[in-house]
Amino acid sequence: MLRRKSSANPEKEMPFTEHLEELRWHLLRCIFYLVVAFAVGWHYYDGIYALMSRPVMEAFRRASYHTDLVFMDILEPLLFRIQVVFAASVIVGLPLMLWEAWRFVAPGLYENERRFAAPLMPFSILLCFAGFALIYYALPIAFEFLLKFAPPQDEAKVMQHLNRYYFLLLRMMIAAAVSFQMPIVMLLLGRLEIVSSRGLMRFWRHAVLACFTLAAVITPTIDPFNMSVIAVPLVLLYFLSVVLVWFVERRRRAEAQPEPPAETPLPANPPALPPPVDPPAAPPAKPDSLLPPEAPLTTTPLVVDRSVLQGPPDDTAEPTDEALFDPDA
Repeated sequence: MLRRKSSANPEKEMPFTEHLEELRWHLLRCIFYLVVAFAVGWHYYDGIYALMSRPVMEAFRRASYHTDLVFMDILEPLLFRIQVVFAASVIVGLPLMLWEAWRFVAPGLYENERRFAAPLMPFSILLCFAGFALIYYALPIAFEFLLKFAPPQDEAKVMQHLNRYYFLLLRMMIAAAVSFQMPIVMLLLGRLEIVSSRGLMRFWRHAVLACFTLAAVITPTIDPFNMSVIAVPLVLLYFLSVVLVWFVERRRRAEAQPEPPAETPLPANPPALPPPVDPPAAPPAKPDSLLPPEAPLTTTPLVVDRSVLQGPPDDTAEPTDEALFDPDA
């Protein structure tokens, strides 16, 4: 039912008109979820009304104050029932509607973006319901504090208008659910490198002041105790956001570092080495008969010019005895 035939295009590459057609089917399924939840909620309205009115009635019981919840107009019960059932159907159908939104957006993301954003959806739903639960269990404490200023019952009687109480409860639950999305927002900003864990820790005092200011706006009372009931979880969520951003930065640094080359594992049974190969034998020497005959060695007598060794004649030297008796001199 309300299921479109799946396309053979896994990458969802389609023109703008087909994207609008895809969006139309997702919106129709969301409306179908709301209609089914509204029909079931209309049938179980008594249980939803008892659950919704429990915080204020619990406060009256703790304060020992006997009163009734009232309507001021004959049309208000019908309008009130429609409003309560519609709010309950939105809360019940919220996970399915977020799933339809994810199915529409996911095909346009890269694989690493899908791996990063997929765990955020259940985490966001969990934080949203945590905000609802905080307001649901904190409201009786706030109402009990406010009833302390009421006069004695014999002098005046406090009657709570159901429509005003409903819108007060709804406004506080929506504010708490949106405020509890702080870790998701900080995680996305850290992924985009807009904020850093060091910068968030540097301004933690300003963040604590902002959390208490937001809690003062959400709570209907002026006492510090009820304000702290809302502010302390917001402060804890802020520091949780700092830790999540730090993990994102650590993962980014790990991805930026170059991976070392993978070592080739040695085989368990290494192959046997081949047998050594003998070097080639030297070619046989040629016989002497094939060599050219060697030329005979001849000796040349060494002639030395003694005149060169003796140098030029010295005229001043005295003649020797042989020169004196030489007839040719």
